[in-house]
Amino acid sequence: MDERIFSLLKPLLDNQDYLNSVDVYKNQPIDIKLDMYRDMPINQLFDNITYASITTGIRPDYSLPFLKADNHTEIKDKIIIQRTFRYRNDFINYNFLNNHEDLYFVGTKDEYLDMKKEIKNLNFYDCKNFLDMANLINSSKLVIANSSIAFPIAEGLNKPRLLESCPYFPAAQPHGINAYSFYFQPHFESLFNKLMKI
Repeated sequence: MDERIFSLLKPLLDNQDYLNSVDVYKNQPIDIKLDMYRDMPINQLFDNITYASITTGIRPDYSLPFLKADNHTEIKDKIIIQRTFRYRNDFINYNFLNNHEDLYFVGTKDEYLDMKKEIKNLNFYDCKNFLDMANLINSSKLVIANSSIAFPIAEGLNKPRLLESCPYFPAAQPHGINAYSFYFQPHFESLFNKLMKI
């Protein structure tokens, strides 16, 4: 994590009641080294969110939210999309979303312009930081993302969500209620329709 990512993440972490303080590591004492799984004899391609459970021996109830965010002041009940250039699934496309309105993309401008080639009516929302993104997601109807920051935020807020699963690096997995992954186009579209009815 570089300074830019830390500066984007810190407001979201500061907003959580269960964290006393958030700071850059400067040789402070460590109670639990959460990345110790990297030294363990386990497959590194498996479920990201489970690594902390392996390290601590605690498995949370993922049907309950574990992040806190406010509602966005202006944008509500929209479909939020994030699709990074990494971890894409070449078996699927987003063309069917051209039949839907109220689509907002979060991510980089280049990623947005690339998605705009498939989804003509896609809007761009330039998040100030990840707390701003969390507020937008908290106010959303549905989140669609590949392995990126938007999906774990949606997990933490327990919003209806779809994960574009990456065939060659399936490290992200959905947890909790109204959370699904897809590898193939028919599943993507049917799960989308299912969550839109919630």
